Amino acid sequence: MTQEKRSTTTLFRNVVEQPDYDSTREAHQESPRAELTHDTYKAVDKFWEVNFENKSWYGLTTYIWERYRDMGQCGNDHVFSDNMGDQAMIDWFKAFHRIYLEPCRVQPTNPNKLPTFRNHNEFMRGKFTSTSTAIQMDGSRRNRQVDVFVEHYDNPVGWGHHWRDVWVVGEFTKAAAKKEFKFHQLMLCVREVFYAQPLRRFVHGFVLHKRHVVFWIIDRSGAYSSSEINVINDQEILSRVLTAYTIMSDEELGLDTTIFRYNERSFVQIRFDDLAPERWVEINPEPVTRPETVLSRGNLCYQTMDMKYLIKFSWGSGAEQSEIDFLNAARAVIGVADLEWAERIYQVESHREGLDFSTGTRWDMGVKNWLSIGPEGAPEEYFKKRKLTLAVISPYG
Repeated sequence: MTQEKRSTTTLFRNVVEQPDYDSTREAHQESPRAELTHDTYKAVDKFWEVNFENKSWYGLTTYIWERYRDMGQCGNDHVFSDNMGDQAMIDWFKAFHRIYLEPCRVQPTNPNKLPTFRNHNEFMRGKFTSTSTAIQMDGSRRNRQVDVFVEHYDNPVGWGHHWRDVWVVGEFTKAAAKKEFKFHQLMLCVREVFYAQPLRRFVHGFVLHKRHVVFWIIDRSGAYSSSEINVINDQEILSRVLTAYTIMSDEELGLDTTIFRYNERSFVQIRFDDLAPERWVEINPEPVTRPETVLSRGNLCYQTMDMKYLIKFSWGSGAEQSEIDFLNAARAVIGVADLEWAERIYQVESHREGLDFSTGTRWDMGVKNWLSIGPEGAPEEYFKKRKLTLAVISPYG
């Protein structure tokens, strides 16, 4: 008899795939298509307006665009064209950053001072980085090369990088016929981002192919994009979006704002009962369990350093009754782990508000979705209203 394999990684509550579903290279490459095949929308109306207009930093993107337009773009050595190879594209990103974005950089904060919260008044915070080999990226389930990504400017310059530091992911090619392949590569990279940042709310990404670019947002309910934009005839939107990626706040980037990390220690603010004041508690930075997939309903669990509590994060389906409701109902049941305190901390509708999905094209990738979420027959709208909950449970174990 083959011994059952046990993992600290959870998948879906109604898992239908076989164990180690992506243990082979071929299965791993195919699984994101299966996962997203019914939950990907192209050319969603209001994508630009919701994500890049009416923002506090919109004036700065205008300033950068006008300078880029009027100052000869990135110079004769880095002319943007539809025939740029990989290295030429990387050189253009770096030149754009050096000439136009770096002058808007804020001074680094004092590394010896514990910040009270994130600085929301910064201008340029990020930088473009690329990799030349898959083994440069640490913290993933599979080694994977990234064409270009955005990370914090203060991250040290070096050969190695970590998926937990990735803000935005980009793929590019000069071959228009490879745009679907590059989208698939983007999704593989995004899955590594979610694995390394399991409380990530959503991820910005883009695919630049030949004359066009498509901007994407991937969240726990699926993926959706802008329309295809010609960047040879007009580079304004490309300039504005790339600038925005480096100046967005943590919330606008979809980063986790729940766990606070300082000097390789992790803290979360919780209560120990409904009436107690909130307080910071230290947790083991390595999760007890974590989800692997993007659309997962698997649990993310951390243990407090005093071993007394389990801090459990769950992406619910958006149904009227959440896991918190069921845990509350079971409080008086002997033998059931006790719910000390819980709250709803985020919902997918927050960043999707204002978008018109009725105008978008649902992308059927031609792969059976054997990674479906939720019970069969559940209303589909539930999964577009998914909510992230936090629960403090005792006794641990």
